[in-house]
Amino acid sequence: MAQSQIQSLLGSQAEFLLDHSCKTIDKSMIHAPGYDFVDRIFAQSNRNPQVLKSLQQLYGNGRLANSGYLSILPVDQGIEHSAGASFAPNPMYFDSENIIKLAIEGGCNAVASTYGVLAMHARKYAHRIPFIVKINHNEFLSYPNKFDQIMFGSVDDAWNMGATAVGATIYFGSPESGRQIIEVAQAFNFDDLVDAPVQLGNFPRLKFEVNGVPHEVAMVGRNNADLEKLRDDMQLMCRTMAKVVNDHPCKRYTFIVQNVENGGGGLEHKNSTVLMMNRWAYTDAARYKGFLGLVAHEYFHLWNVKRIRPAELGPFNYRQENYTDLLWLAEGITSYYDEIALMRAGIATRKEFLGTMAGYINAHENRMGARVATISEMSHDAWIKEYRPNENSKNSTYSYYSKGVVVGFLFDAWIAASTNGSKHLDDVMQYLWRTHYKNKAMGEEGVGITEKDFLNAVKTVILSGNGNPDSGKGSGFTFDQF
Repeated sequence: MAQSQIQSLLGSQAEFLLDHSCKTIDKSMIHAPGYDFVDRIFAQSNRNPQVLKSLQQLYGNGRLANSGYLSILPVDQGIEHSAGASFAPNPMYFDSENIIKLAIEGGCNAVASTYGVLAMHARKYAHRIPFIVKINHNEFLSYPNKFDQIMFGSVDDAWNMGATAVGATIYFGSPESGRQIIEVAQAFNFDDLVDAPVQLGNFPRLKFEVNGVPHEVAMVGRNNADLEKLRDDMQLMCRTMAKVVNDHPCKRYTFIVQNVENGGGGLEHKNSTVLMMNRWAYTDAARYKGFLGLVAHEYFHLWNVKRIRPAELGPFNYRQENYTDLLWLAEGITSYYDEIALMRAGIATRKEFLGTMAGYINAHENRMGARVATISEMSHDAWIKEYRPNENSKNSTYSYYSKGVVVGFLFDAWIAASTNGSKHLDDVMQYLWRTHYKNKAMGEEGVGITEKDFLNAVKTVILSGNGNPDSGKGSGFTFDQF
């Protein structure tokens, strides 16, 4: 466009805008746009080559290609702003393909829109114009309107769509902005992404608080539970487990209870857990007690495993098995805690607890495989032995879960005996929490632990209780024997 045309368009403001000279900042201080903007500005940063390639795709497309300037068509259609409100004057844009066509015909560097708009036409257009996919949205379909950005998509989904970049909105200054910042940051953490279970549906939900943290229980499937009693008992177990470390790291916590015809067990996550329970077993006292033990077990994992974690268990290598010698600590000692939690909560008596410990000891001592390998070796070989049993397994293996319970019981008893009852295994978990997970100098998630770290924590706790870790106070063994 000729200079005279620009002046004509600017009218009376032409002289002011075109002849203005800034006296505050010298032009040598400005990183001016240019054909080499990505190489000059971003190449020396910590951005990886994939990010640099995506940036160059944005700057290298459209009528402003390689100028250092960007022209992006942004359209929030559907959930963010109702399509009726946005496109009533131009009905053709109810067809989301026309949004992309407009960006192409307008020579834009990229088109930015919602997940649904761009996903519908990704195969046809993702290679023709860079997509910027918005992964969070406000929601104006319900009444009264809410003003809060909610995560709808994921970075992984955007990548598979062929997107060049992702975008997100944060309402800075709003009461929700702190949570929104964390959610957007976590969206780029693959560990957090795959660690977040999703259950879609309209389920009965139970709500309670623990240490001021809101908890929610989604009851999936038909069941015969007394929901009020279940809520109170689950809250009791959670409060009991929270006292071990006495520092709750979650902003909120969710239980997803899968009520099934057959099966059981659970899987821990950083801020949630998924449990399975026989849908008609809530009125069976023994099985209900077992379920509460499962609640305690998976809940305690939010401290032990998800945060106080073996060094090998995060960040993960998702392309191969992740071996660790500490599954006896991660699972076995957690199993010890779910047993003692039942006693602490008043659901099991002291006699029942000690009987349970005797049962674990007898079962282990009477298994032929108990003399084959150390508990660390059984932990390490879980991939090839624990989960690949054969006809000789009883003679060659044992469970790091069951022996881990015994080891946890012995450690707890030994620490108490060595300190005249002033210290316990709880103090060891609190020490590891402070020195490893809460040690943010080692990273946002702290640092993982080794077997040596655990044993050092035990020795430190005993010494802090004026005990002698090498005496055992008559227990019959020394620290080094562990």
